[in-house]
Amino acid sequence: MFGYNSDMESEKVSSAVNQQVTLYSRRSLGYYYSGFAIGEISCSIIRAGIKSGRCYYRPDFTLTNNDKKLLELFNEVFGNKTGVISKVKGAFNISFRGIRKVSNILRFFDSYPVIAGDIARTKLSILEEATSLLKKRGNSRVRYTASEVDSLESLIKRLVELKRKGVGIIEFCPRKFPKSDVGCFLAGLVDSEGSFGFKGKRSQPFFALAMKDDKPVFLLKDFLGFGNVRRRLDGLYHFEVSKKDHFISALNTFTNIFPLRHEKKSTYIRGLLNDYTRESR
Repeated sequence: MFGYNSDMESEKVSSAVNQQVTLYSRRSLGYYYSGFAIGEISCSIIRAGIKSGRCYYRPDFTLTNNDKKLLELFNEVFGNKTGVISKVKGAFNISFRGIRKVSNILRFFDSYPVIAGDIARTKLSILEEATSLLKKRGNSRVRYTASEVDSLESLIKRLVELKRKGVGIIEFCPRKFPKSDVGCFLAGLVDSEGSFGFKGKRSQPFFALAMKDDKPVFLLKDFLGFGNVRRRLDGLYHFEVSKKDHFISALNTFTNIFPLRHEKKSTYIRGLLNDYTRESR
């Protein structure tokens, strides 16, 4: 998993999607969604049927965001419309549960791997291991062997420890990707985790992004060529841009070069860019 081939063809994207994202190449579009996913990705191995005495396991991939349209598009283009969207407090979940559905998602990440983010990559790697094991056993009605139960319970434990303590993160070797792929990946990440606004009495503009994983944060800093990263007391790596010229450059990057697709966020930063350009003054 997470292999990369520079000649890799894009998955088929509908003409409607291409019309909406004219600035993204067909191949790079998928990287927007891999970046979008890593902010709020949840991978689980669910035990079911315990009360009936016929316990079985099911892999689950869940993504959370407050833009339902983006989740619907992800479901249509990359999930084969198999995901289930439900409303949660202040946002929406899209869940892909079961071997067939999760296998579709894992194939997507094989084609469009996470460019930076060892936590997300580790989650996907564990989920892939569980899905592969469940595929091999075939008939779900056959009782699990002790070895299968031990293996699945071990994977569940790894996911729990990864979520609670950040323990068990796999260090993945960095790979080189074309700038267009990285830009689209970061646009998805910013749509998921980035924030733009003003702070202080002087209403100083800022652009910020904070995550548990340092690699996506430093990738954003290196890609833009400016900004500062610090480790917060809560353990998150916090990237921030506060200089006016850097702020305008970041707005331009994620408006005109690698545009955001989150409806409210993109509308907001287009308004900010208009306010801060010479033309508007």
